[in-house]
Amino acid sequence: MKVALQNIQTPIPKTRFDLWYIVRKMLHDEECEEVIEQMKELPISTAETLRGIDRSYRNSMIKWVPQYNTSSWKWLYYRIWKWAKIANDDNWHFEIQGFKDAPQYTEYNYKDEGHYDWHQDCGGEGIDHRKISMSLILEECKEGGELEIKGGKDNTLVELNKGDAVFFPSWMLHRVKPVLAGHRISLVSWISGQPYK
Repeated sequence: MKVALQNIQTPIPKTRFDLWYIVRKMLHDEECEEVIEQMKELPISTAETLRGIDRSYRNSMIKWVPQYNTSSWKWLYYRIWKWAKIANDDNWHFEIQGFKDAPQYTEYNYKDEGHYDWHQDCGGEGIDHRKISMSLILEECKEGGELEIKGGKDNTLVELNKGDAVFFPSWMLHRVKPVLAGHRISLVSWISGQPYK
């Protein structure tokens, strides 16, 4: 029996912009410790926003992961890209191209009640290429420091343990709540594409 090709319809993938994607143990404990150890040699600076330093809004210290063509860091870029692509294929279907920004290593200290209030990762000057954001826990704090994502009027705590990562559209409002005990270390990254038109 012949089927006319013009009658065959390709299903359009369902897109859910309100979803995020969690990868449990994206990095194993040993890999988290390896990243922390390698980052110790790099310079640290106070985190800023597009408007500069404002510790009441964002209070953390940051370092930048070396470029992907540095042999000791290629594996990390490959791992992030692999899971970002899976998350994108399963949820959003953005046109993505790769990394324009290096991943950011971020430390939140309980003594300063380290935190980062509600924000988006795209839309401002110089960051309009960001399509997918990732947050990965390298070291958990004892209390506080939760990642929270806003969906409409609801705020959802994203429960992440050491080595877990979450991927989400870069326009989603999110925050890191104040660290109340211990030390929180995370790795954040952004997958880029052509700016929205």
